[in-house]
Amino acid sequence: MTTSIVFGALHFFGYQLASFFLERGQTVIGVGWPGLDAEDAEEKEMYLGRNANFDYIPFEKVEFSEIRSADVFIPLIDYPLDRWDEIATALSNCLHPLSNLDDVRFMAFLHANAPELQENLLGLPLQCFYIDSIYGPWMPQDSPLLTDLRKTAITQEAVTDSIFIEDLFSCWDKLYLKHEKNIFLKASDPVGTSETSLCSETDKDIYILPRQTSLADGLTLLDRHFHTLDKMKNLFN
Repeated sequence: MTTSIVFGALHFFGYQLASFFLERGQTVIGVGWPGLDAEDAEEKEMYLGRNANFDYIPFEKVEFSEIRSADVFIPLIDYPLDRWDEIATALSNCLHPLSNLDDVRFMAFLHANAPELQENLLGLPLQCFYIDSIYGPWMPQDSPLLTDLRKTAITQEAVTDSIFIEDLFSCWDKLYLKHEKNIFLKASDPVGTSETSLCSETDKDIYILPRQTSLADGLTLLDRHFHTLDKMKNLFN
């Protein structure tokens, strides 16, 4: 089974990726982002570390010379946009030993309005998934996105472009088979659309993901997570 290398494994989206692949029985190497603190990092590392297939490595100690086959996940959706030049250089240097291997695939996840990365991450054959926004358990509690989602939830329409994390993973097997260089992910409306579909818009490959989780249900699940996490923290304090 392919090894998954997940950067930013203690940040929101990176953690979700690592958890998802561990649940599937894969070996996961989690790598930290350099100079970037993660909220609830100790708790996330504890949960991931309970799985014998998980190994965590600080960015400055990464060494991939023995890897011959892997899926490399780069969730830049968790990384500050104003520091991309810095991280692009660091990633290029870090991943250079893997860049010419046939059995290594590089996948990046970015905000839909982010600039294309191919010219920045020189030497890496990147496949990029662009997402308007994504939310779910383990996202920062003070996230501006979460504030906006709560405001949207009290309006009459309560419609959002944001994708609940589990709705993305429910389509992962189909998405993994796609090899377009740039894929833009959108959530369907209303809830319950059953098929992942492709629509062409100018030169973009846009995939419509079935929205299985309404905004109200997603926020309820999120609040339950925050409540459970706070109770766990109180037990150790």
